[in-house]
Amino acid sequence: MTIYFEPYYISVAYEESSDTVKEHANNLLHSYQNNQMILEEKNEGYEKSLPAHGDKLFETFASIIRKNPGQILRYCRTGGKPLFLYEESEPNECTNCKGKLLFELQILPSLITYLKLICGDDHLGSGHLEFGTALIYTCENNCWNEGDTYKYECVIVQEEKLF
Repeated sequence: MTIYFEPYYISVAYEESSDTVKEHANNLLHSYQNNQMILEEKNEGYEKSLPAHGDKLFETFASIIRKNPGQILRYCRTGGKPLFLYEESEPNECTNCKGKLLFELQILPSLITYLKLICGDDHLGSGHLEFGTALIYTCENNCWNEGDTYKYECVIVQEEKLF
């Protein structure tokens, strides 16, 4: 019996990284309000502000994803950095040739809603597949030999942590 995900077309576009004018204006207003608050509370100790939930890495992840709603993956093999949900050490060595590993692809949790599991002729739905993000690293040497049917690549799956 063959089990697979139903294939579908993915449209790929560059990730929006700059703020829109409205977002920029809101950021300036927020900065101004913070500065005013600091001046008013100059006798109190000031701590660099963290998001209300206290998780700066997740806030960075969420703010970039908010700029690109509907995004299901991030691809960049030339110096791109993954968006981590929480701190994780990056892999550094290919298990095949000992070459350097490069971040290539990030699969976002928004993909889950699109996945349809197929078992033979039966559509099973998305089942219980859940993850926070999946990070794929590949060898900078593209160590592929003629006759190879597959090579192991490095995949890091970060689970969504509930507070």
